[in-house]
Amino acid sequence: MNQVLSREFLYAVGKSISFAILIGAAFFAFALPQAVHAAAPAVTLSASPTSIRAGQSSTLTWVSTGATSCKALGFTASGKSGSATIAPLTTTTYYIVCKGPGGSNSAQVTVTVVKPPVTLTLQTQNNLAAVGIVGPQTRDLLLRLLGL
Repeated sequence: MNQVLSREFLYAVGKSISFAILIGAAFFAFALPQAVHAAAPAVTLSASPTSIRAGQSSTLTWVSTGATSCKALGFTASGKSGSATIAPLTTTTYYIVCKGPGGSNSAQVTVTVVKPPVTLTLQTQNNLAAVGIVGPQTRDLLLRLLGL
């Protein structure tokens, strides 16, 4: 018994794989659904401004596409896109992770907290000197100048 076996794989325009098998005079055709893999969600996280002084605020904005949920670290995120106001005292990196049918993705942004410069003024009059110090470490600097 002599049988001829032939296979032909065709990718249809739809989301299925079709193939046919010819065994002797018998012809068999099949169509199987092709697995469709969803892409992981896209997410961005930005800060405006990215550099602030202590006591000032910055706005974090996140946007996701293809996500079913998002979770933040370091701030409260409500929804798959939105914004939140933060006021860190030190330089801080914020993170967000969004999940969807195709997996998860994350984004991060750093808000830099800069210290204001110390201003030192010296005024003299009638052989007397007055020192003015303005800045975040005023007390410590003044004690060092006085030797205390």
